[in-house]
Amino acid sequence: MDILDRLLAHDTWTTRQLLLACQVLPDDLLDTEFDIDQQSLRKTFVHIIENMEIWTDLLCERPAQNRTGNSVPELIERLSSISRDFAHLARS
Repeated sequence: MDILDRLLAHDTWTTRQLLLACQVLPDDLLDTEFDIDQQSLRKTFVHIIENMEIWTDLLCERPAQNRTGNSVPELIERLSSISRDFAHLARS
């Protein structure tokens, strides 16, 4: 395992841990707006994962896909999927 593998794995692990911690929160708390950049926890996670998806699509020279699923379990699945794709791309 090299430094790139460690960095990518840590980023995915950290984001997953935060999402897992949010699984117990009801939707109204996930969507509570604060004076932060993306306004809510859910919007922040969607922003992080969508950016990984879009950048991976663009760097792979494929059309950016419109992926759906904004519940915490769906976001965890999207994170897992795009993390694998992004790590493969980064290693190539």
